[in-house]
Amino acid sequence: MIRFFALAVTLSLAGWSSASACSIEPSTTQWYYSLSPNDYTNWDTSTLSVGLIYSIEKKRKNRNVPRIYFDESQEKKPFVKVEYELIEDISGDFSLDKKQWIPALSELEIDRELELKTTSRDFAYWDLRDLGAPFVYGYAGDTSCGLSPVPTHLPGQFYLQFKKDGKTIGMEIVTGPEDPFVEDWRRIYSDAPTSKIKRTAKSYFTEISGYQEIEIEICPTEEALDEISYGWAGKGVDPGLLRSVNVFRQYDAHNSEIENLKIIDFDAYQKTLKKEKWVCEDGGQYLVLDKHSEEIDRGQWLTGDRAPKHRYIKIENGNIDTNDILSHITILPNENGSIDVSVVQVKNWIREANPN
Repeated sequence: MIRFFALAVTLSLAGWSSASACSIEPSTTQWYYSLSPNDYTNWDTSTLSVGLIYSIEKKRKNRNVPRIYFDESQEKKPFVKVEYELIEDISGDFSLDKKQWIPALSELEIDRELELKTTSRDFAYWDLRDLGAPFVYGYAGDTSCGLSPVPTHLPGQFYLQFKKDGKTIGMEIVTGPEDPFVEDWRRIYSDAPTSKIKRTAKSYFTEISGYQEIEIEICPTEEALDEISYGWAGKGVDPGLLRSVNVFRQYDAHNSEIENLKIIDFDAYQKTLKKEKWVCEDGGQYLVLDKHSEEIDRGQWLTGDRAPKHRYIKIENGNIDTNDILSHITILPNENGSIDVSVVQVKNWIREANPN
């Protein structure tokens, strides 16, 4: 299922900002939108306030919530009243919330949250800017797209709380002040030359799992791509048509299979990167970066197997332009100020980091 995105709304239950929208994007392509600049994944640190807080449970009570869309009836749901203790103002401008009523988590949701507490945020988290919070359903009625999600958290735990324009946009559970994830954010707000969201080329590429060096043998027509992309809508076109072996010629690979490449992913990637200005050219050479960026499950709808995995970067004169890599991680220029990196060097870094 497609994760809620794009349209920010304020949820009055706890003063949080969440997101919901319907989408008719083709379900056959990798979800490159999650890697492109947009309001949903806006981590402009100059407008983000970050604080390490401790959430204290004060009491519990069942409160009325809407039942369903366009229905004035209500039902009772469990809530928790919490107050917050500020442990550390990381961004330097964090303001502590007052007491709040928040939806209570179920046992399953509590287990998922406690598991996340001891799990490190890996490459995918920073790559996607996968900032979030535990989500529950059934507390805010529904919409034409389904039940509305409501963010909450687990009292009695340390959290990194993220705010934008005074509204909470994320609650990331941590083990405490010494948690490595907390230190990652301290570094982001320090004068450090590099961080998790600002990396050297070598630091970035050693996180990539594999690669392929390919050539586009023949570019499908827009009509053919439309038929493949929307074949599920009733046109009767096999989405497996025009897959890798029919379109791509592979010259080199490491930990990546040509059978897993799709021309519709290639087309979607380029159009996300270049918008509608991009035109496919027969004989174009590309370096495919293979790395699965899967979202963290906090109870919200996820993209599932549509999470980004392959990125198709054009090769010119033996180099790639790092600005052509869709990612919310900034790849820094080299010591000479160049954003180009040789394909040979990139492949060496990936192979050395992934010898098997």
